[in-house]
Amino acid sequence: MTGGSRGIGAATATLLARQGQRVVIVDIAPEALAGTQTMLWPDAFDVASETGVVSAIAAIEAAHGPISGLVNAAGVFGKMHAAERVRMDNWDREINIDFCAAPFW
Repeated sequence: MTGGSRGIGAATATLLARQGQRVVIVDIAPEALAGTQTMLWPDAFDVASETGVVSAIAAIEAAHGPISGLVNAAGVFGKMHAAERVRMDNWDREINIDFCAAPFW
């Protein structure tokens, strides 16, 4: 579960765990969900970094077994600017997170 420490990701992770699913939460700023049966991956997980995602997936599967499902709940809400004021590096990062969360496997 990418983005599983907060917001919609945390709510979804909690619901899936209550339904008996084994849920491993990954997040760029990992925080455990108190009172749930979710598992927290302790390392920062940046869905915008292909190499980071690939290596983290291998480590997660080594620790917990094969991944059989994925919920991409990672997202970012950047500052609202007129299109001509958006810096390309900010645009690229937001697009990589919001539209391409963990597609690298």
